[in-house]
Amino acid sequence: MTLQEISEFYSRRVHSKEQEIEKLRRHISQLESSESRLSGEFERQLREKDGQVKKLLRMLKPGDGKGDHDEIAEAYKIQLFSSKKEVERLRRCISEIKASEKNLIHSEELAGREVKIKKLLSLLKSREEENRKLSEQLDDRIITERDYAGKIKDALEKKERSDRNLFESLKEDLDRKNEEAERLRALAFSQERVVKQLNNQVIEYKKRISRFETFLEEKELMMDKLERNFSQQLKNKDYEIGKLSGETSKQVGRKDLRLQEEIVKLKTKLEAKEEGLSELAESFANLKEKNRILGRRLEERQKLFVESENTYNRLVHSLREQHERRIKEIIHRSTHQEIILRTELDKLKAEQNGKEAEVAEKQKEIDDTLLQFAETSKKLLAIKGLEGFSDLDISAAQLKEKEDYLKKKGAELASLLEEAAEKVSEANRKEAEIAKREEMLLKEQEAVNNELAILKSAGISIGMDRRYLKEKIEEYAAPRAVEQPRAFREESLPEMPEIVEEKPADELEAVEAPALTAVSEKEEKADVLGILRKQPSGIAKAEKPLPKKNGMVFRQAETKARLLPKPPSRIMKARIERPKLKEALIKQAERQDAFPEESGYGEVEEIKSIIGIGLQHGDSLERIEESLISSGYSKKNIEKAVQEAKG
Repeated sequence: MTLQEISEFYSRRVHSKEQEIEKLRRHISQLESSESRLSGEFERQLREKDGQVKKLLRMLKPGDGKGDHDEIAEAYKIQLFSSKKEVERLRRCISEIKASEKNLIHSEELAGREVKIKKLLSLLKSREEENRKLSEQLDDRIITERDYAGKIKDALEKKERSDRNLFESLKEDLDRKNEEAERLRALAFSQERVVKQLNNQVIEYKKRISRFETFLEEKELMMDKLERNFSQQLKNKDYEIGKLSGETSKQVGRKDLRLQEEIVKLKTKLEAKEEGLSELAESFANLKEKNRILGRRLEERQKLFVESENTYNRLVHSLREQHERRIKEIIHRSTHQEIILRTELDKLKAEQNGKEAEVAEKQKEIDDTLLQFAETSKKLLAIKGLEGFSDLDISAAQLKEKEDYLKKKGAELASLLEEAAEKVSEANRKEAEIAKREEMLLKEQEAVNNELAILKSAGISIGMDRRYLKEKIEEYAAPRAVEQPRAFREESLPEMPEIVEEKPADELEAVEAPALTAVSEKEEKADVLGILRKQPSGIAKAEKPLPKKNGMVFRQAETKARLLPKPPSRIMKARIERPKLKEALIKQAERQDAFPEESGYGEVEEIKSIIGIGLQHGDSLERIEESLISSGYSKKNIEKAVQEAKG
């Protein structure tokens, strides 16, 4: 191997090391950007958690029931889970930054070593020194390869130990979370204990924030900017909320005026209809029958609600099983890859030992051949004599043969070095692939945890809607006091039902418990006699359809909250002969659905969300469609959602 080839070889090595250093710098910049993004997101979530804690404190007032305590405990459990997840994410980011700094220091040391190698190459003056340095560099190379193999082995052992420690810590965290959940359930029966627990958790939360601030001192300027932006956004939101409250108050005032005008008109009409009280009694009996039929429909809707809740629980269970199964498969693959790498490292060690033995044998052969050459040259000189040959000629011939032989051996050693370098680079590539797979595993696990958190929050909103529907079912299923037809007077007539606008789901959480009870009391004033009161003409004209003055038989509050999907409407037919008045009332109720689907979260949207989650986990549309049909959803809505998903 000539001096030029050696310099080219080491220049290539220096170039590769510089590329590695550049990659490490880019990786560090990416980590810094991800850290800044995570810090901003963490600040946003901190403010959200503070808002949730304030809402929980407002909801903890005297008069709450056991169900409210359960909901508070569940919400608090979700808050603790999300905060712990953010802490773990920050810890991972900090560990990654430390590892990248160590890699940068290591790359700088390598650059210094390469500079020393260049200086050593400039000091080569003669062929003998070149051969000696080649042998020394070969020995150094073998030693470094041994050290590198030992470092790889130590790194693999450390990684295995860290994985075990991580698994044990995750298991301990899971046990700790289960114990904490049991303790929260026990503490939820008394409001004072819940308040104390919340205060303690808030104090711990603030301590954690103070700890995190020590790690994020360098990012204070960026955080100040974010705080100013958030404060401006909060001011804008407060302004919008004020405008909305003013508009709602105006709308409520208009509706109150309109209702008062209608009440005055109805009073004048009722004074003129005292002679038709007997017919009103008969119509009241018919309406009682209609109320019984509506009760059946409510029971059917309640069954449908229970079925939808069961499907939701099954969906969450299946997602959890799929997540655990994927984690097991990835762990199995990673262990298999580790075993393969270990076997390859053992093979490399064995090959390296064999090459060392071959080098020693070849060196021994070189020495033997030199001795033989010296002896044969002496014998030839002794036989032929020293005439015609000088000492310089003899030494030049010996050196020439020695150089030819050394060139051959140098070429063989260079080929061996190239093979060893290729195997080392292949081992590095495999190690990088394992690191990438581990990173993908962590990202996939984080995505699945986010999906489970979203589904869990969706389950909480569904629980709130369930409570609302139970109140409605109890309201319409409760028996009403029946009075004699002749005892009807203007003072004993029930009041008209007030129209109340309900708030969206996100605003409904911030409303206190007394406000909810007030809304339910207003809604309980709705009566089935409202159908008869809104008929301007007498009941004698039973065949004439009822006027659609308010749009529905039972005027419900217009809400933007998420409600469960309505079941398919069933046409109820009369099995016995009824009077004309009864038939007209039943036909009118059939034409106008007493419980229509609201404009918010309907069955189609729920089916779309289930299809989206199934597609993310690799299920086919046909399989998802079959499971939805077996769960009891409407085929028409299923086909509509599937077509939109395909389009």
